[in-house]
Amino acid sequence: MARHLHNRRRARGVATLEFVFILIFGVMPLVLATGTGVLVMAAHQAVTLAAAEGARASLGDGTPSQRKALACATAASAMAWLLEFSDDDDACTSGAIRVESVTCGTSDLPGDCMRVRTRFEYGRHPLLPGTGRLYTAAFDGPVQSVAIVRLGDLD
Repeated sequence: MARHLHNRRRARGVATLEFVFILIFGVMPLVLATGTGVLVMAAHQAVTLAAAEGARASLGDGTPSQRKALACATAASAMAWLLEFSDDDDACTSGAIRVESVTCGTSDLPGDCMRVRTRFEYGRHPLLPGTGRLYTAAFDGPVQSVAIVRLGDLD
C-alpha cells in the first residue's frame, strides 16, 4: 500500500513537470509571436495613417516648402507614439518621414503631386523587447507606407 501511494505522488510530480515544459516551450512562444504580430500591425496602421494624413495636409494653401513642412508635421503628429518610442526627435530630417514634390499623371494630363513616405524601423526598435530578430526573420525591411496626392485642379 505504501509503495502504491509513493508511485502516485511521483506521477503527479512528473505531470507537473510536463505541464511546465509545455507552458514554457509551447504556449509562451505562441503568446510572444501573437503579441509581436499585433504590435507590428499597430505600427503598420500608425505609419499608414501618418502617410495619408501628411498627404492630405499638403493639399492646403501655401508655397511648396510650406506644404512640405505642414505635411511632415502632420505625419509626425499621427505617428508620434512610434517616434517617441524610437527617440526620434526630428522625424523630418532623420528619414522616418520624407515629403517630396513629384510629377505625376499621364502625358495627356500632367500634374504636380506630393509624396509622403513614412517608416518605422521595428527591427532596431522592437515594441516588445527581444522580438526584433523575430520581426527581421519574418519580414524584410522596415514598416513603411507611401501616400501620394495630386496638387491643384484637374482642369
